[in-house]
Amino acid sequence: MNKKDLLSMSSDDYMSEVQLQFFRDLINVQISELRMRIGESRFELERLETVPDPGDAATIEEQRQKVTSSINRDSKALAELSEALNRIQDQSYGYCESGAQIGLQRLLVLPSARLCVEEQERRESRERHHARCAN
Repeated sequence: MNKKDLLSMSSDDYMSEVQLQFFRDLINVQISELRMRIGESRFELERLETVPDPGDAATIEEQRQKVTSSINRDSKALAELSEALNRIQDQSYGYCESGAQIGLQRLLVLPSARLCVEEQERRESRERHHARCAN
């Protein structure tokens, strides 16, 4: 099954076993890619040497921080995808915490999504409001 086939399915098929398998496969591919990228980043981090020249040391430290940020970002994404696999297992995948369907197109873009667009927008709006009130 490909994305076009998935999107052409009936709304009655939402989160059927076929669709869940599609997302399981998609998530597993992304997990493999992230693990590979994290491994490469760790290798890159290990080969960055400390040098006595302050100018070179600053450049290397900046590279070290970028690689570390990349590892942290990828590790967070990996954890979110693992959680998505757990939701597939317990059959809550594809449904927002509010109970609404997240939607196939959103899940294709962000397979680890836990919220539908409407709930995500509500939460972001509340966060912006709280941030304005705090200032």
